[in-house]
Amino acid sequence: MRYVRMLTNALLGGLLGAAFVTILVLQLNRQIPLAWSTAGPLYGRLALFYAPHLTILLYAMLIAREALARRPLSPGWLSIRILSWVGLLVVAAAAALMWANFVGYELALDDDSRRRLGAAAGATTLCAVLLLVIAIVHYSFGRRGSRVGATLLTLTLLASIGFPLTARGWGDPRPLAARAIDLSPLAGAGVEGGHVTILAVDGASLDYIAQRVAEGRLPAFGRLLEGGVSLYLETVRPTQPAPVWTAVAAGKYPPQTGVRAAARYDYGPPDVAIELLPDYCFSQALIHFGMLRPAPYHSGAVRARPLWTILSSQRVSAGVVGWPVSAPAVPVRGFLITDEFEPGAAATVAGGSTASGAPADAVLRAIAVAGGPLAVRAGTVEDPPLARDAWRREIAVQLRDEYRPRLLAVRYEGIDRAGHLYLQHGRPRAFGGSSQDAEARLAAILDRHYAFLDAEIAQALDTMGPDDVLLVVSGFGMEPAGLGTRLLARVLGQPDVPGSHEDAPDGFLLAYGGPMRSGRARLGSIVDVAPTVLYLLGLPVARDMDGIARTDLFKPGFTGTRPIAFIPTYER
Repeated sequence: MRYVRMLTNALLGGLLGAAFVTILVLQLNRQIPLAWSTAGPLYGRLALFYAPHLTILLYAMLIAREALARRPLSPGWLSIRILSWVGLLVVAAAAALMWANFVGYELALDDDSRRRLGAAAGATTLCAVLLLVIAIVHYSFGRRGSRVGATLLTLTLLASIGFPLTARGWGDPRPLAARAIDLSPLAGAGVEGGHVTILAVDGASLDYIAQRVAEGRLPAFGRLLEGGVSLYLETVRPTQPAPVWTAVAAGKYPPQTGVRAAARYDYGPPDVAIELLPDYCFSQALIHFGMLRPAPYHSGAVRARPLWTILSSQRVSAGVVGWPVSAPAVPVRGFLITDEFEPGAAATVAGGSTASGAPADAVLRAIAVAGGPLAVRAGTVEDPPLARDAWRREIAVQLRDEYRPRLLAVRYEGIDRAGHLYLQHGRPRAFGGSSQDAEARLAAILDRHYAFLDAEIAQALDTMGPDDVLLVVSGFGMEPAGLGTRLLARVLGQPDVPGSHEDAPDGFLLAYGGPMRSGRARLGSIVDVAPTVLYLLGLPVARDMDGIARTDLFKPGFTGTRPIAFIPTYER
């Protein structure tokens, strides 16, 4: 019977742990109102997953203690002695989890949310210290429960829940709405000059590129490294394409763009969704088991204008292919083919907006190109990610020649997808092996994707004019996956994924062209790309952007004739 009583105490600890995960989710998502109709269902979903696992973990610890201790426990159904130590473990773990998310999600939270999360983490830490004192005192001076001890324990546990909720507040609903394009240009807009091409790459690593260039491979990358300027770019967490590339396009961090993760997650209540899942607590398993339903972001949810709508409002043409969170497409001066475009798909255009792109003529042309012989030349039947990159390239080239946009931005996903699966074979030393250990066939798959991008760079370089600029931007890098990530994948029955970017490895920027200097520049941020492009195209930089125009990347002769101009915002 005493083992059953130990189980009831462990169960209470599991329920308490689920409560702290719920509090952390509410802290990270202050748009959720603090009401029983919203917080209750959330706790119910999380408790279904976390409470059983935490109960088993705590019960195993109690059994282990019982096996090692000289004096066996004889606890009550609710034992002060056990609950003081169980509560200490749970509250201390909750404090550590809050601090870890406070640090890791620094750029994903607005100032007020960070301040409140810091206050909650501090209060939880204080409660953990009080629980440690209670546990030590009770262990040293009392073998049985007492009303005083029970009261102090109960009040401290309630405070550990109440203080973080008080710091969090009732919530801060943030309605998301798309902004219409203002077609009235600023004075001085439409400055003549060269064209800018952005090759946006998921998961590329500058170190990997430098290594291959040193081996005599990737000649176009070598040309960029030798004759252009390069720098690392600090990225954001969670490091997923939607929040990263939205931040790149807007020059603003996720709190301003409104896109903070790969998707929003529904859990029951209507019109209420989770935007940001906590890190370091296996929260992705909630999606795997269907406890949370992902709902992808759409362009109407973005609260900040991306580059192509800013340029369109200033009567500067832009062409974009494959950018995340760009569907449904809005009218632009130029063309926009969204990341939801698929070859052979019928383009349904209504009111100037479509999931595949805009304008309708550009979408129809893209369908013809992607399904034609140009895309087949890549030899991509066995490599779908490379096939996708191939027809995106062909679409961009065809539409570029027809529309002649001042800015052309094309996104490639193949390197990221290959890196997730084959990084261990392409970088064996990072996994503790040697080059002889790598399987040549699998290592060649990752190299094939880099070689494809190298050929694309070579083609872009061959068509550049004296005033044109090529920007190769990696929004985030790729590194070996952590042990916890790989173990979780195996537990969930998912394929082993050796490559990861969950710890936010830096991306990079390679800039080449007449106005650009050469060499290595200091560390930048992904939000510096948009202001730098605006400056390069002769447009003012908005003061409400988080990024800055990197004038240090340009030759003195260029910056000397073009001072930076500023406006308050492009959002009105």
